[in-house]
Amino acid sequence: MLFGVEKNDVLDKLRKNMVVIRLLGKGGSGSVYMVREKYHTTPYAMKIQAKDTIWDENVGCVNDEIRVLRTLNREGFPFAARVAFAAQDLDNLYAFMEFEQGGDLARLLERKDWILSIDEVRFYFTEIIVGLAKIHSLGFIHRDMKPANVLIGKDGHIRLADLGTVIRPKDLVDFDPVTTIVYTPPECTLDVPCRYTYAVDWWAIGLMMLECGSGIHPFGHIDPNAERELYAYIREYDFVQDEQYSCMFCETTPRDTLELYSLVALMLERDPEDRFGVMPFIDRTENGKMVDRTRKFGDSEAAYPEDVLSHPFFQFESDGSRVKGMDEETILSKGLVPPALKFDSVNDSSCFPEVELGKNDTKFEGFGPAADPRKQVSRVGEFPVFWW
Repeated sequence: MLFGVEKNDVLDKLRKNMVVIRLLGKGGSGSVYMVREKYHTTPYAMKIQAKDTIWDENVGCVNDEIRVLRTLNREGFPFAARVAFAAQDLDNLYAFMEFEQGGDLARLLERKDWILSIDEVRFYFTEIIVGLAKIHSLGFIHRDMKPANVLIGKDGHIRLADLGTVIRPKDLVDFDPVTTIVYTPPECTLDVPCRYTYAVDWWAIGLMMLECGSGIHPFGHIDPNAERELYAYIREYDFVQDEQYSCMFCETTPRDTLELYSLVALMLERDPEDRFGVMPFIDRTENGKMVDRTRKFGDSEAAYPEDVLSHPFFQFESDGSRVKGMDEETILSKGLVPPALKFDSVNDSSCFPEVELGKNDTKFEGFGPAADPRKQVSRVGEFPVFWW
């Protein structure tokens, strides 16, 4: 266990042995710092979240994030962030994760001038889709899929992170949308209470693939603060008719690029019941016959999403040859070869941007008094997965 701590003296050990290296990032759910033990070189990512920023209806999501990640870690699932341990003091929650040295997909896009090669899109989204399908197979919706929530390890493979919005469909109540606004699907933009389904995540995956493969986010020209205007645009959005991408469809467009746009069109279906990942997938490529390859993502065994990864984009190169290694065993053993990454040392954090905290962001100023289970003010009973 990190720092060799027991539940009873975790904060005392942390105060004595933890060194803060730098701020890695910040977001709506808290801030993340790069830390290490005083006499060791291995870094960790420490996520800190102030308890007073967590609404009562989101307490379950915060606990479920740690529960889901621990379940995936125990199973040895390769495409999820790894939790070392979690703790809390009087005011804050702390989750200590393995430091994923490659940064995140959003930062990678920035370094690549906002567009990835087709091979890179195929590699990253193969692992992203397998990771998302695994979360769905546990009975959870992610609800905030976006490039910034896809980490890249030092080995080049992805880790899905920031699961603080996960929720079970059967437990749903009518919340306001919690997805990042430019990844919100049409069904969550109406002026009525929203109910989430697995289709929410597949809409976001379609947008992410389009953004990474074309360099253009379809809603990037709209001010994200103009919520009503943006939501109205999303409700009426039709990818096939979007003139931003019409120049990419021509006789010289490579086959795998056309297949990417074909897949995106299926995922950006306005009706959630007809969206790819939810609807049956009919493969018409085998001797002209229609073959239904659907496997429902709510199934307990749906660790390998055959109905999505059997789409021609994932199966065929531009010259028509088969993509090698596109099978369950190879993918889950991290057998696909990732784009190369180079680091100077284990403490190299160059894949993360320089970040400054605003006045409303959660700042780490040392560990406070321990949360007392006997005192209501500490809210310790609300977060049982965060040891005290």
